[in-house]
Amino acid sequence: MSIRAKNIIPIILLISLGWQSCSQPKMLDAFTFQLNGISNDPTYGYTENNPIKVGVRGNEPKINEFRYINALKGPDGEEIIFRELGDCWKKISSKRSKKKILGQIKIYEVTYDSLSRPIILFINNYEYKPLYAPIGFTFENSAGIDNKMQVEKLNNPTPDLSNKDMEQEDFSL
Repeated sequence: MSIRAKNIIPIILLISLGWQSCSQPKMLDAFTFQLNGISNDPTYGYTENNPIKVGVRGNEPKINEFRYINALKGPDGEEIIFRELGDCWKKISSKRSKKKILGQIKIYEVTYDSLSRPIILFINNYEYKPLYAPIGFTFENSAGIDNKMQVEKLNNPTPDLSNKDMEQEDFSL
């Protein structure tokens, strides 16, 4: 029994599409990731050693950063205002070679109406892990914002968002 290439191509496409959907976050719409909840790790997203790993879909790494930030809301559902401050370089694991490679971590300043000082978030678009909102944020979901109860259930202290170390470090190349 021989298998023709025209019969194999649809099977390969289905397998690869299934694999991609497991390794990439679900989407609320073309511009917004669906987050899995609120992290209980106080360093998640707040340090370059524990950045938010949004991964790359296609050849547009920056779009995943925006899709992630677009899902974030303030603790009471406030709209987020953000700007890119720059980047820093960090050794990250390469899935293909199993070696450490130099990866770019983007640094964003995030604020919302009731916030007294901007918050600094670190985003890695080279690696992917399931996405969560950092402590102190809520997020957009398919039913709108109804995750405030989850924020209260965490009952974790809000991390020091001043990023005092950030002011003294130089992240330029």
